[in-house]
Amino acid sequence: MTTPFDDAERRIWSGRAEAYARTYARLCAHPVEALLDAVLANFVLNHVGRPLAALTELRRITRPGGRVAATIWRAPGAPGQTLIGRAAQAVGLTRLAWLPALDPDDDFPRTPEGLAALLAAAGFLEATCSEVAWDHETGAEEWWAGAEQGIGAIGQVLNSRGSEGMAEARRAYDGLSAEFRTPSGQLVLPHIALLAAGTA
Repeated sequence: MTTPFDDAERRIWSGRAEAYARTYARLCAHPVEALLDAVLANFVLNHVGRPLAALTELRRITRPGGRVAATIWRAPGAPGQTLIGRAAQAVGLTRLAWLPALDPDDDFPRTPEGLAALLAAAGFLEATCSEVAWDHETGAEEWWAGAEQGIGAIGQVLNSRGSEGMAEARRAYDGLSAEFRTPSGQLVLPHIALLAAGTA
């Protein structure tokens, strides 16, 4: 049974695979090496309405003694993660009413302790979680393009006030990007994810 959060996730991601591949896929591939030789959920739990149920299902399909590894974005996010959101906020673009948050009973702290506790609640043994931090280097246009094309909740927010709102947010983004810009013009954006693992 899906939740309103699940329905919204389907809506905001539908038809955006190519835009995602051109923009954010390289960012999310960073933890893959640390996840190999386990059942993986690389940034999956960010997109389900019942994270505990999703992890419980992962435990069910994992052979006894097998390992499961999962990544999510830490909250609060690192400065690189929040750049476009801060630009949107600076011009008064806010989360849309039709974008639901998780039900409080299904939500959990996006901290090492919170994600480890969620794995333990799903029945995993030896559940651990640590932070993975890295600087994602990208072009200013590339980083903006994914959200501009409607990827994720931030993409919906940016597009909510049409071209005028988009232009205002872009000006704010260009100004805020200065702190991350290298002499060559690239952006170096700090990101922090959580990497958790447990044994079935």
